[in-house]
Amino acid sequence: MGINLLASLSILKSSTRAALLGSTALVASASGAHAIDYIVNTAETSTFVLGSGTADSLTINGVGEINDVSPGVAVIDLADSITVTDTVVGPEIDGDGVGIEVQGLTADLTGGISIALDAMVAGTNLGSTAGTGILVHTGADISGGVNNSGAITGSDYGINIDSSGSISGGLDNSGTVF
Repeated sequence: MGINLLASLSILKSSTRAALLGSTALVASASGAHAIDYIVNTAETSTFVLGSGTADSLTINGVGEINDVSPGVAVIDLADSITVTDTVVGPEIDGDGVGIEVQGLTADLTGGISIALDAMVAGTNLGSTAGTGILVHTGADISGGVNNSGAITGSDYGINIDSSGSISGGLDNSGTVF
């Protein structure tokens, strides 16, 4: 009568794997994700990613700016809003290629994008990447709309919406889009 050590280890591995996968799924669950409220009030050269939590938001104020990166802001899933105030430093979001990119079939900015008077969202042409201020990919949406009192600009497109992408909340524009 011996103990089959390999069979016991196999059972231990299986039950440990199931426990780990079960707990990982709980941690990764979108329903348990917390909102991230980014406030940019200094110069940043990193992409800000919204959509890890369903109510993520980004506010640029003070002397805040996001530049020398593409995209400046990436919306990868459900998120709340982007608010850009005039920070007097030039383009508040100036992406090397794309300023704000809403990407993925489930990506949606439910609270929309608000750009204040004299504020700017820009995208500069970078090699093979078209310069685009706001890019909405196939299947993505900005259901909260875009309220622009400033400027949305790109060296190629101010706003570019791929097929079946949308800004279902509409564009309220008292500024410029070019």
